[in-house]
Amino acid sequence: MFRYADPEACPACRAPIAAGTSRCDTCGIQLSGPVAVNLFRTLTHADGLVAELLRLSATSTLNRTAPQPALAGSMTGSTAGAVTGSMIGPMPSFPVPAHESRAGRRTPRLTAASGPKILLGLGALCLLVAAVVFLAVAWSALGVGGRTGVLVAATVAAGAAATFLARRDLRGGAEAFTTVALGLLTLDVLGAQSAGWLDAVSDAGFIVLLGTVVAATSMAAALGARRTPLAALWSAQAGAGIGALVAVIGVHIFVDGDAAFVIALLLTAACTWAAHRLALTVTTSILGVGTLCWWLVTLTRGLAAIDTSPSIGEVWGGPQTWLVLVSAGFAAGLALVRALPRGARVAGLAAGVALIVVLLTAPVIDESLTRVALVSAVVALGGAGAMLALGDLWRWIVAVPVAVAGLVQVVIAVLLGNVAGTALTSSPTWSGGIGVHLEANSLDWWEPPLLPLAVAVGLVAIGAGVSLLAPLVHAHFAPAHWIGAGGLVAVSTIALLPATYDVPAALTLASLLILTAVAGLVATSSRSEITVNTAAVVVTFASLSAIAVSLANDVLTAVATGLLTVAALGLTSRSGAARAMGEVGFAPLVAGFTWTLMHLAGIDVEWRAAPILVILGAWSMLAARPTREVPAVVTGLVATCASLAMIGQADDGSSVQSWLAIDLTVAGVLAAITALVNPSRRRFGWASLGLLTLAQWVRLQQVGVETVEAYTLPLALVLLTVGAVMMARGPVGSFRALGSGLVLALAPSLVIAMADPVSLRALALGLACALVVLVGALQRWSAPMLIGGAVGVALVLREVGHADVLPQWMVIGLIGIVLTALGVTWERSLARFKDATARLRRMR
Repeated sequence: MFRYADPEACPACRAPIAAGTSRCDTCGIQLSGPVAVNLFRTLTHADGLVAELLRLSATSTLNRTAPQPALAGSMTGSTAGAVTGSMIGPMPSFPVPAHESRAGRRTPRLTAASGPKILLGLGALCLLVAAVVFLAVAWSALGVGGRTGVLVAATVAAGAAATFLARRDLRGGAEAFTTVALGLLTLDVLGAQSAGWLDAVSDAGFIVLLGTVVAATSMAAALGARRTPLAALWSAQAGAGIGALVAVIGVHIFVDGDAAFVIALLLTAACTWAAHRLALTVTTSILGVGTLCWWLVTLTRGLAAIDTSPSIGEVWGGPQTWLVLVSAGFAAGLALVRALPRGARVAGLAAGVALIVVLLTAPVIDESLTRVALVSAVVALGGAGAMLALGDLWRWIVAVPVAVAGLVQVVIAVLLGNVAGTALTSSPTWSGGIGVHLEANSLDWWEPPLLPLAVAVGLVAIGAGVSLLAPLVHAHFAPAHWIGAGGLVAVSTIALLPATYDVPAALTLASLLILTAVAGLVATSSRSEITVNTAAVVVTFASLSAIAVSLANDVLTAVATGLLTVAALGLTSRSGAARAMGEVGFAPLVAGFTWTLMHLAGIDVEWRAAPILVILGAWSMLAARPTREVPAVVTGLVATCASLAMIGQADDGSSVQSWLAIDLTVAGVLAAITALVNPSRRRFGWASLGLLTLAQWVRLQQVGVETVEAYTLPLALVLLTVGAVMMARGPVGSFRALGSGLVLALAPSLVIAMADPVSLRALALGLACALVVLVGALQRWSAPMLIGGAVGVALVLREVGHADVLPQWMVIGLIGIVLTALGVTWERSLARFKDATARLRRMR
């Protein structure tokens, strides 16, 4: 390679000089002194830059052709390695500009190799669909010889093309044509059956034959690919796995009975082991998933035979219990296979233990709630103790029983809590007087106190689960924290117990508000993070319970929401977690208080949503923080939906659209004002655009406009134009700039085209998808290729069922040929470029 800093050549005239010469004999230039030393350093640095350019060119055409930004800033003290053989040490390097550094770290929008893969995948799919549609249309017109010739010729041609491309190290083309060849091979076998050549074979036998042929051919192709530069052909390995699964299904149909499930499970497991021994990773993965599916089917078959009210004899003496035992033994047996990863062995043993526990506890599922609670408590506490005794990874073998038992305790707690909750909300909303009483329940006096007990046992199970998960996320598990949290939750549930007895609603509301105030004082005065968090939970729980109790009377609701609103507003003057808690709670509380006041004032429901939206918008503008904005958005949505629902009930929905457009307009204006007032919320302008557009759509629908493109294309064109401008101004990803516009332009039309595939809209959409994919390929933009390709694939698959209406297979096939040819050409060009780059690097 040519060197700028050549100690045996003059830097001015390139004439040969001897090492150490102080002057060139040809041009007379002085070669000593500080200026000469600086020149040699500069030329050495230039050699280093040339070597770096060659290295980058070998890996990416983008780095070779993209214009380099101007250097900015002064030289730093960082050093870059000097060229091997130079006479000076490392040189200082120029700093990389900030925008170039960010662009370098950003994920490429579309790599050079991904374009051919997308095109080849779409092309292969189009060719397969075209072949299926062609056969559906022309099969009856061809004789036996013509059918055989067409299928065999197409299969051989696809296989030959795959072999040709594999030997030339073109993976994308080889994978695509291998997929086409295997698909055509499947059609060959199906065609042979349709022609009556396999009438002697039963249906189950034909399925076995089909799977065996596909699996054997795919296996041969996968093993043969090892002698090519590709080394591995993923599509062939996938075909081998799928074919083997199809053959196993045929065996299952042939055998029939309960034994068929076990035989299918064992056959699939054996095929998985064989694929693993042959180092076929994709085949092993597919068959492994198939083994899991057959295991689940076998297990479901056994569990489904257990009666919903079983006894011990019915469970252990049932005719299909042996399927559950086989499933448990198969899963537990994985722990003995040392070739498996340790995690898989533990998971298998855990599944086996869980199934045995299910068989042991099944007889009590129809007993009383007390017995179920006791049995689940024993399982939960016993499993938690086993976790402490086992330690390490093997603690996971009892995780499932502990989790299920803890879930049972949680369900029991929910059932008992639901009784208390029903008492809180039993009275119709705003139907009683100020002295209304809560309705009594049918529980015995000693049953409600079981709620704290169930909560405590459930928390033990949850704590055991957290102790398992904490090491996985490198978190510290402190049992003392869980003890404090459990005690707090237990105390909170005790506060529900008075609601299960016949007491005035006002008295219950007063006690809950006092509990809220005390917990709020603790949250604002304590310095312990655990205490603050637990107190926040109590505040939330007590506040929600107080609001639920107050719904029995509108005056009580106004009092409760008003006091809680003032309390939340007071918390916003604090700092840290207290302020966040107040800001989160203020929006729903002030909305409920405002709604209740308007109800007491007799204001119609049509006018209630807009004032609430204005209040929430002003609250969010005062301090642009997520703790204010997110609750305000959610609360505004709920208030709007509630208002519209009540309007629909009042006038049969005749004016819902008008008020919906008004509410959307108000929300859009508020979002626009927020974007203008707060510089950090400029992107709210996009939300304003969306809300105002929705309001316009509602009005268009109300006046009778039915063409969907009239709604979507104008906004899509705006988004695409803005995205194109963003990409022209800076390094912005195509998904960020164009994704929303492309989805809005293509997806609605796709939904309609799927319902009416034989239409001008479907044809226009297909051509538009092809154009979008080609533009993305030419510009190397990932968003047009992926979004256009996804929509095109869905449309092509939908067209398969309408081959007898129009010859769509001609258009689909033509598009497939164009995409495939473009993909193969692209991939071949990349291969030639890599070869030329490698040759250039080897030159001296």
